[in-house]
Amino acid sequence: MNHVLIDLEWIVPTSSDDLPEIIEIAAAKVKDVDGMLMKGEQFHQFIRPSYRKINDKTTDLTGVKRHDLSFTQIFPKVMSRFFQWLGKEKYTLYSWGQQDQKVLEQNCIAHGIGTGWLKPYMDLQSAFTLANRAKRAIGFQRALQMSGISYEGKRHSAVTHVEHACQFFMKYFPTFTGKENQFAKARSARAGKKRNSLLAKIPYHLSRSREKGLYSKLTASQFGKLLMDFDYSCALTGKKTNLSIDHFIPLGIGHGGTYIGNVYPLDKQLNGLKADQNPFEWIASVNDPGIIANWERLIDVLAAHNGLQTGEFINYVLWCFDNPRTREEIRPNDDLLSIKLWKRKAVQIKEARYYTRRGSSLFFKVTIEKEGERENLRVKCAADEPDMPKIVIQRSSLITERDIDDIARFIKYSHSFTQVTKKLFVTI
Repeated sequence: MNHVLIDLEWIVPTSSDDLPEIIEIAAAKVKDVDGMLMKGEQFHQFIRPSYRKINDKTTDLTGVKRHDLSFTQIFPKVMSRFFQWLGKEKYTLYSWGQQDQKVLEQNCIAHGIGTGWLKPYMDLQSAFTLANRAKRAIGFQRALQMSGISYEGKRHSAVTHVEHACQFFMKYFPTFTGKENQFAKARSARAGKKRNSLLAKIPYHLSRSREKGLYSKLTASQFGKLLMDFDYSCALTGKKTNLSIDHFIPLGIGHGGTYIGNVYPLDKQLNGLKADQNPFEWIASVNDPGIIANWERLIDVLAAHNGLQTGEFINYVLWCFDNPRTREEIRPNDDLLSIKLWKRKAVQIKEARYYTRRGSSLFFKVTIEKEGERENLRVKCAADEPDMPKIVIQRSSLITERDIDDIARFIKYSHSFTQVTKKLFVTI
């Protein structure tokens, strides 16, 4: 097990829209060998900025000038070396305060690098502040003084900071993780604040849902448990700040509602981008591999809360977008879930499973159920058409023309489909 301490230096932003672009990263491993802490390898690298030039404020703070970075590597290449240094052994990341984690995450997103590697991440400052029962966060220099560790070297130097952080960590780690586990307390305190801020918004969302005549039944305990399942983070990015409650099926199309099978924590920025779009069409425009992986988990979670298989949930959501309702079309006092309406009217697609490939043709086995009868279909797909898959079904006693479109879109948005290809032309 490796404990990895990280420190960064970045370009000081001059406006709220500026990316705090990292110009220096330093890290050190502290190995836990049979209960003994031993300092291990170090990593240090300056980084050439890709989007901004170093300003005078940054130079005054760090002593780093523009020409100092002329022959250094850009962020993606440095991170590639960092991941090799990090290795495959289990690790936990540590820094003083939460700012380094946020800046790392911002830079990774800006350069198209996944952020899943940032977990687990521990905040040494929160743990030390709690251990000393201080009302305000204790700064790093003050913490070193309280610990009897003298700071030597430049103040704003990532490598110097990490060296002192290692000394501090090795002295206090047994205390932080013992009976009075300060890391756990710090996480619990932060999680409690996030949980309470989101739970306070539940009445508002219930009210919106009732105004539209949709199903409204969500308790604080239900959503609190869902938050805990997602580690009090955005279900797609893993970010722990700027969270909102999103309706997977937007209330604006007259379906769904505010209940445990249709809500989840989502980053506010992503919530604004998703808006009232078909979520499966929206996710197709997202290129972040980390978000895609988390998306599949989210679909599984929501399907389970609705008592459906993953494939059935996809079919249900697509049916809702195919059959939008205005407020006038929703019966007064209608407390039926949209899912019950779907089960009454639509073909139930149980599964679409890819099973072989012959040349440029892909083959799926599709299982459907309608009016109590079940049928297995064999679907042939050719990956040469950018539009919605077109299906021609022969020898089926259950399928109608409308069902054909449902099956086509189900195949397009199913997990097995996206893993094979994003463009299919389908015939049977």
